[in-house]
Amino acid sequence: MDQPDTCRFYRIADGKLEEIDQEIRRLKKTKDILKRQKQQLDLCRSITHQELRIGKCPDAWLATIPYAFADDDAVKALRHLRNSFDAAQCRMGFGSYITVENIREGNFEEYGGLFVPVEKKKQKPGLLLRPEGTYLYGYSIGDWSALPSLYKKMLAYASENHLILTGNAYETGLNEIAISSIEEYVTQVMIRILPADS
Repeated sequence: MDQPDTCRFYRIADGKLEEIDQEIRRLKKTKDILKRQKQQLDLCRSITHQELRIGKCPDAWLATIPYAFADDDAVKALRHLRNSFDAAQCRMGFGSYITVENIREGNFEEYGGLFVPVEKKKQKPGLLLRPEGTYLYGYSIGDWSALPSLYKKMLAYASENHLILTGNAYETGLNEIAISSIEEYVTQVMIRILPADS
């Protein structure tokens, strides 16, 4: 008689422990997202329009989808993003990417697409590795119309300082969760700098 009750208790306890572990993982993920968002808002307070910085960046896997920016409609781009990725993925942040070659040619209609970071590499199509390294960061405040002039400034800075920019430029909105108008929107652009020995 004792044995079935003991076995039942273990099954119930194991199930509850797993539920608790899942909830702890969910809460830790939420905490990490909130910390990152606070850091981004702190950064937004410290930067100026068209400011440039150089900094390190860890590697990151990005889930990507193609998107054409020909009509430059931010609302349409966000709708496409939300239709392509679930809400949890979008909470991790999202952005767009364009090749350095297209920037040099002034071809701002030919973006690679949109991205959201993913926690771990999964064998899925549409994954892109943003490599670890030193990056040139640029910041734009306001709508996206100022991005071409920011890119020109970044290219000029790289040329003047003998820096070789490579790969993609990754554009990320830093404060969309806490603004009331597009004039307050902060875009961070980051482009990898090739190491001097390359």
